[in-house]
Parts: sequence; structure tokens; C-alpha cells
Amino acid sequence: PGIKSASSVLVRRFFAGACAGLAADFVSHPFDTIRARVITQQTRLYNGVFDAAVKIIRNEGVTALYRGCGTVMSLTGPAHALYFGAYETAKRGFTHLFGTQNVSSNASQENSKVHLASGLVAQACGALIWCPMVSVCECRWS
Repeated sequence: PGIKSASSVLVRRFFAGACAGLAADFVSHPFDTIRARVITQQTRLYNGVFDAAVKIIRNEGVTALYRGCGTVMSLTGPAHALYFGAYETAKRGFTHLFGTQNVSSNASQENSKVHLASGLVAQACGALIWCPMVSVCECRWS
């Protein structure tokens, strides 16, 4: 009970990353919808993001802000799971590689090289899903 297996820790990291990503993308999706509408407008329908938000809600309802959210939600969970799981796993590995020992006991003493390298690995892993997802979403908006 006191000692956790490496696989259960990894599963928890992936699950936490997926949940964090789903929550963040659900909250931010309306802003992305408004941004996409303002950027892709063919004729001058909106005079900025606030005007776009008001007009979209008035003319189409609040649910229009979540149009396309299903596609995003179906891919963002796995993408964030990969990102956070890869980050934490890489951080452990790079901590040993770079010789820093204070992984979780004192965050202020962690080596910036560990964070940089871990972030690069995590971004590469997350991009395996994010890049195709953005392409699919942009094609649907066009």
C-alpha cells in the first residue's frame, strides 16, 4: 500500500493530465470559437472579439460557442495525457541524467535543464495528437 508500482504512478499521471486538459479546453473552447470566427470572417460581421461574442450568443445561442467541442474533447484528453505523462516521466529520467536529486522535495532547487528537456519531450509527445487535431479543426472551420 505504501509503495506504488511504476505503472500505477504512470497511469495516474496520464489520467491527471487527461483530466486537466479536458477541463482547460472545455473552459477555453468558447474563446477559441470566437477567435476563429473573427479571424475567418469573409465579410465584416464582427467588430472585435467582444462584439463577436455578443452577436454569436444573441443570434445562435450559448451552445454555438461550443460548436466543434466534441472533436476537441475526443482528442485533447489523450494529447494532454501524453504531454503530462511524458513530462513527469522525462523529468524523472533527466533528473538522474543531469544529477539533480530534489525532484519533488524542493521545487526551487530543481535544475532548469531538467525542466527544459522534459518540456521538449512532453511537447513532442503531445504534438503527435495536437497537430493532427488542429488540422482537422481548421479544416472544419474553413
